[in-house]
Amino acid sequence: MTRIAIDHLIEAFDQLTRLQSDLAAIANHGEDDRRQELIALRRRYAAQIGVMNDAAAPVLAEAPPDDQAEYRRVFSAMRTNTAAHQADWPAVRISDDAAAYRASAKRATAANGAFNAWMRAFLTRLTEPNI
Repeated sequence: MTRIAIDHLIEAFDQLTRLQSDLAAIANHGEDDRRQELIALRRRYAAQIGVMNDAAAPVLAEAPPDDQAEYRRVFSAMRTNTAAHQADWPAVRISDDAAAYRASAKRATAANGAFNAWMRAFLTRLTEPNI
């Protein structure tokens, strides 16, 4: 596994987490006047999920099978929860029931958190020297 592939994965992950933070900031407020921003962020986030998976592929190809399986599990859970949240809450509906919207966003955020925690631990194992 090359350092270039790992660096590319770190960059993709950093961008993904920045977009997650931006989306969470909107979800925490449920502001109608930020609908267009939410739509644009959701599109960027969907694209970044693809970038993230593409960047992970060469690194995971050389990772232990347990890491490959766990990545697939947490990545899939993140994608599934995000897709369900976005399907249930299109931007035009976020003010219909702010409490329900925030509850749905929290579930998506929890799945993001599980993925992010695993990813940080995985990247730490890849980048720290073996003793």
